[in-house]
Amino acid sequence: MLDDIAKILFPDERDNKKINSKIKGNKQELKIAKMLTKWTGKEFVRIPMSGGLRWKNAMNICGDLLCTDPNYYFPLNIEVKHYKNFEIKEKLRINSRILRWYKQSLKDAYTSKKYPVLIVTRNYLKYHLFISEAKFDKVKCIINYSNKLYGYKFEDVINEYDAKNFIEEFTKQISNIYGKNF
Repeated sequence: MLDDIAKILFPDERDNKKINSKIKGNKQELKIAKMLTKWTGKEFVRIPMSGGLRWKNAMNICGDLLCTDPNYYFPLNIEVKHYKNFEIKEKLRINSRILRWYKQSLKDAYTSKKYPVLIVTRNYLKYHLFISEAKFDKVKCIINYSNKLYGYKFEDVINEYDAKNFIEEFTKQISNIYGKNF
């Protein structure tokens, strides 16, 4: 009880920062959802609780964004991250935030039987898309981590590829690596 009173009288700034960062993250997810909607012509929405939602018999509800059209094949599990400050360098360290975030996307993608994609930004920086195994020749690869994880400017990807061609090329590359059951 004393702790509750103390929190009311002396609010901790860290609690406000957590709330503000959550709001900022939600806004970024909504922005990416709008970009994907415009790019694909299909509606994308934020998943409530930022990917933490699981419905009985609906394990494909993973990641941060979801296409509302059940008939539209979108093989990507999208994880969106926005942090105030972190660096995107050509060479990633083994303990980089990007690799940690990508692992989170990988885990959700496995559950949803989709392929992991990480879209990141920081204050005053454009969005970057990270995807493994697939390399796209129409856009400049800005990060190549051990020929396994590639980083692109998201804006370049959606400007150079229409969604259908991107998904076809992506699926073809991944099928060549993992077989037709992808």
